[in-house]
Amino acid sequence: AAEMGHTLVLQYLLEAGGKEFIQGVNNDGASVAYLAAMNGHSATLEWVGSEEVGGMELLMVKTSEGMSCVHQAAYNGHMEALKYLGKACGTEHLEDTADDGVTSAWLAAQNGHVEVLEFLGRECAAGIFSIPNNEGTTPSYMAAQNGQVQALKYLGKVVGKEGLMVVDEDDCSLAHAAASNNNVEVLEYLVEQCSSSILTIPDNVGRTPCIYAANDGHLDALKHIVNVVGREEFLRTSNNGTTVLLASLDCGQSR
Repeated sequence: AAEMGHTLVLQYLLEAGGKEFIQGVNNDGASVAYLAAMNGHSATLEWVGSEEVGGMELLMVKTSEGMSCVHQAAYNGHMEALKYLGKACGTEHLEDTADDGVTSAWLAAQNGHVEVLEFLGRECAAGIFSIPNNEGTTPSYMAAQNGQVQALKYLGKVVGKEGLMVVDEDDCSLAHAAASNNNVEVLEYLVEQCSSSILTIPDNVGRTPCIYAANDGHLDALKHIVNVVGREEFLRTSNNGTTVLLASLDCGQSR
């Protein structure tokens, strides 16, 4: 009922089963508040968050993976739900992290929800946009990986060049992330903001963005990188001797 926003049904269930029934969680630890936030049912969420039903405590219940109502609202771009949660639970809850290290900003950037990022920028400390997950990927990295250009541009204004030059635990840069997904517009933006050198920085085993693009068969990204940094990029090798040519053969690309 909460997942579908059926508040009247929930009201009946409260009357029939009491608060304990409404305040329970499923096998994944998801509460009725979590399910309402996931689908942006603000009216249901407000009802659940009333003192007569569950109050702030129910709004802050996390799943078995440490995901909160705020995380789900941010992930799915549900602004009204997120605004309500911010007022009801406070800024600290907006900045909370899940067990895998992701924040509401990380989740919003992943899916390109610029309005959510702007809201978080107003309500939270700017540092939320630089917090990596447990694998070292930041909100900017996720925006680059998924081709969310507008989200990346917003983040770039906040975190600056330094924030766009960060790498994950494998030393993969935003350029690696963009190249491996053929996000040429992201590569163009990174060069504008960081210089062309970002296209030549290797990861921790010597693989360049060019090798990433070739390995995944992304011709557009490969052409763009070579046009910017030159054909000598074809000749660079990783630590185990992999070249752009060998990477493309591994992928089965003949073009």
